[in-house]
Amino acid sequence: MHEEYEGFPDDQAFHEMMHLFHEMSFFERMGKMFEGFKAPKDSGEYKFAKLQLARLSAPLAALMVPLCLLGALVVFVSLGGESERSIATDYIEPEAPPELEDIDEPIEDPPEMEEPVDVEFQTDIDIEAPQPVDDQPMSPNPVEFDAVAITKSPVKMTGIYGSRNPGARGQALAAYRGTSAGEIAVMRALRWLKEHQNADGSWARSQQPAMTGLGLLAFLAHGETPSSVEFGETVEKAIRWLVDNQEGSGHFRGRDGHDYSHLIATYALC
Repeated sequence: MHEEYEGFPDDQAFHEMMHLFHEMSFFERMGKMFEGFKAPKDSGEYKFAKLQLARLSAPLAALMVPLCLLGALVVFVSLGGESERSIATDYIEPEAPPELEDIDEPIEDPPEMEEPVDVEFQTDIDIEAPQPVDDQPMSPNPVEFDAVAITKSPVKMTGIYGSRNPGARGQALAAYRGTSAGEIAVMRALRWLKEHQNADGSWARSQQPAMTGLGLLAFLAHGETPSSVEFGETVEKAIRWLVDNQEGSGHFRGRDGHDYSHLIATYALC
């Protein structure tokens, strides 16, 4: 009788049934397996031993097979040894360079400089005195002090807008298995955004920099620009709203203290 079953009715069958649910340790299971192989083959102990041997065969095989392979690899490496390679080389004694004879060249004295002579010239050209400068600018089209000369950039970014034309969009849809149904769904979504854009060019009433940036990115990703026929005005109004609502510090008004809205608006403008 086990101590954990104390307090239950003193029934031998009950205790034998509860003993079946007792979880044996590894060593108890191994001991019972060896005892079962000594029992008759038609007994339950022998069948239990065969079951335990089948259960332990997989872990033992998983442990023994790598060990055998590792041992065979060690033996193979130790028997193979290291092969020595020899390379024939010829040693050439360096030849000393021939000595050069010193050449004595006479040093010439520098020529003497003649003393300067003052010469007077007379001309018949009349030179007008400079006129006084008034407050008017000297140039009819003065340039701002911070103006920058327009020069060609050495960085060439070819094909940066290549995917925005209809032909390239058709090739991309075919390459990435786009469907006409998906394109129709995108157009419906863009038209919905166009209808629900605020009159000032923004979207939503709160967190407007983030919402406006996301709405603008949807049109830009579709290849829409301010010159587009259907969505050109929508794109231009959204861009102007972001530019007009940027503070002097660089942040955007209406961000509600959330910095992620600043990142989305900046991404859309870029």
